[in-house]
Amino acid sequence: MKWGFFMIAVLLDKDINIPNLLANYEIVRQIKKHDYDLYVANINGKNVLFANFGHTKVQVGLLMGEITSEFPITSIIQVGNCASINGSSLINDMAISNSSVQYDVDYQPIGYGKNVIPVINQSTFPAGSDLVAVAKTSSNKLGASSTVGNFAGADRFLANALTANLLRSESGIDYVDSESGTIGEVSYMYRVPFVAVKGVSNYGNASAPTDYALHAPMANTRSSLVALDMVDTLTGPRDVNRCYQYRTLNETEIQAVASNNNNLMLSLTSINQPYTVPMFYIYAMVNGINYIFMLSNRTGQKMSALAVNQRACVVIQQNSSMGAEQGNYSSVIAFGTAQVFSLTPTGIQTLTNRFPTQQRSRVSTLVNQLITFPQVCGSTNTLIMLPVASWSGRYYFISG
Repeated sequence: MKWGFFMIAVLLDKDINIPNLLANYEIVRQIKKHDYDLYVANINGKNVLFANFGHTKVQVGLLMGEITSEFPITSIIQVGNCASINGSSLINDMAISNSSVQYDVDYQPIGYGKNVIPVINQSTFPAGSDLVAVAKTSSNKLGASSTVGNFAGADRFLANALTANLLRSESGIDYVDSESGTIGEVSYMYRVPFVAVKGVSNYGNASAPTDYALHAPMANTRSSLVALDMVDTLTGPRDVNRCYQYRTLNETEIQAVASNNNNLMLSLTSINQPYTVPMFYIYAMVNGINYIFMLSNRTGQKMSALAVNQRACVVIQQNSSMGAEQGNYSSVIAFGTAQVFSLTPTGIQTLTNRFPTQQRSRVSTLVNQLITFPQVCGSTNTLIMLPVASWSGRYYFISG
């Protein structure tokens, strides 16, 4: 079955009854995946995926792998309940994620930073800013007090005030659950905007089990209603009286767009034939120069064009949480002269030797990070490096 090009996924706590939640909507299809029931609902004429998740990383990772491989997921809303450890958010308040981390990840003895996950070399996974804004608006509309804060997840139920205080004081964590860190990681790897919207059910202290039992059902219900209102907003009709305007991005904002693993299109020209193609990439500033590293095969139109003309242009567009016709987004255009390297030990050594000695280890790490993206197939054997000669960016927003 064809699902179109855009689909919001709402991932709900295992205790939330999805058919009851969708009683006023048409359920287009129900799909059984392992121990999960997936529901596709028609909301404002658009397909929206609803699924219950388990609590452990394996269960959540399995579900995320299933939905991102089968459906054209363009944004993810996580719904359920959490513990508040910031001393200000109260039970039944709405907690909206600014970022998420897996606080039980610890590879520091072998040289990694705190909570840094090997291979992707990332510890914190930022939420989609568009989704955060919509979550705040929907919470306010429904009369729910909401706060945006940092989430931490682990394969455990937190019921220890000392641990909660350490997470708060050492890592700036506001809310704790089991799943947000894993969903954040997978969303980051698949370049899908994500936000957690959860009701507070406890405070992560000794009374957490009792509070959880009493308040989790209401926290789940309130967060589910907020998520439904978000979906209604995100899938709603476009106002023809509104139009796009833009402002120019500064250098820091351009680098942020390039850093966030967004969509990149590479444009090349041979003798008389232009060619544009989407690419997997990674961005880094090395020794004061902005670089874009892209993966390719050794043969094909890209290599034919580069054999004639190494001048290249790339466009990087921020994944809009709401789709290009309903939300704000940023776009960056960059120009430079491309260089090609084989992904063999000799080729990688040739590449790293282009950089100062103190930067070579970092460049090698970046290349390894790029080639281990989950979407990359085994036939990829070439790296295209683009030192950015010039670039510019714009932030587009709806006015009116």
